[in-house]
Amino acid sequence: MKILRTLPANYGWLSDLNSSFRKHSDLLAASLVAVGLLWRLWRAQATFLNTDEAWHFAVANQNSFSAAYRGSLTLAHPPLLVFILYFWKSLGTSNLMLRLPGVLAGTGFCWVFYKWLVRVAGHAAALAGLIFACFLPPMITLSVELRQYSFMLMFAVASAYFLEVALAENSVTAMSFSCASLYFAMLSHYSAFLFAAALGIYAIARMWAQRPRMALVGSWILGQAVGLGIAAALYSTQISRLSAVYPVAQPLQRFGDFYLSDWYFHEGRDRLLVFLYRGTFGVFRFLFGQTGIGRSQRSCSWRVC
Repeated sequence: MKILRTLPANYGWLSDLNSSFRKHSDLLAASLVAVGLLWRLWRAQATFLNTDEAWHFAVANQNSFSAAYRGSLTLAHPPLLVFILYFWKSLGTSNLMLRLPGVLAGTGFCWVFYKWLVRVAGHAAALAGLIFACFLPPMITLSVELRQYSFMLMFAVASAYFLEVALAENSVTAMSFSCASLYFAMLSHYSAFLFAAALGIYAIARMWAQRPRMALVGSWILGQAVGLGIAAALYSTQISRLSAVYPVAQPLQRFGDFYLSDWYFHEGRDRLLVFLYRGTFGVFRFLFGQTGIGRSQRSCSWRVC
């Protein structure tokens, strides 16, 4: 017991080191984000638009906003990117200029992801997560391409961050920002619908445990109702009509098979354990940007590494 009582005095330098780390972690994080931004800017100007990127720009490159909106209905994505490009193209149409909104969104995702991790996991874990978000090759690629993913990621993590702020501070304003960010994520990419469902379940569990004031709960309920309205509008104006745009995907229930057949479980074709095994290491290969590391993770799984 005497030894335990003397530990704080003997190891006070650890406390000082931890305090200094917390004090300067934001500066270190900002430096990492700045390097990530420079890397993304270089990649954005160093490569040509691929087929999908050119298609997105062609849809947005219309003479009127209404024509751009009608064109967006032919895509398998919500219309936010097309709206952004419609107005942004007046500033320039070089590869770098067209990709700049996505680069900024991808960089913004890194910073907000760091701030969210600080709240839920602490400064050390936040910096580790930030390094992956800033410098993993697939994350850089997603940021520099003229696609919807960087916007979806930024708005999704912003929604999660503001939710944490709202629950910690009983802030209706922060809850409103969380809901608004979620709406923009849903308008960026349809995979955000899955995120919205997961975040909703998480929010219910947190509110059940914390019992926040009723004004906060009411603002969350109102926000979810608006989100359901947006989902219903997107379904009626675009999702339900996709089978007409992509005849090979008829009926609409087969659209998932047409679009990402290998990544959905098919009861009559796949075996569950084999599908989970293949998909799990497929995630590793995607995250690290090469098959070699994915294979090393596979071999590592057979022995304790």
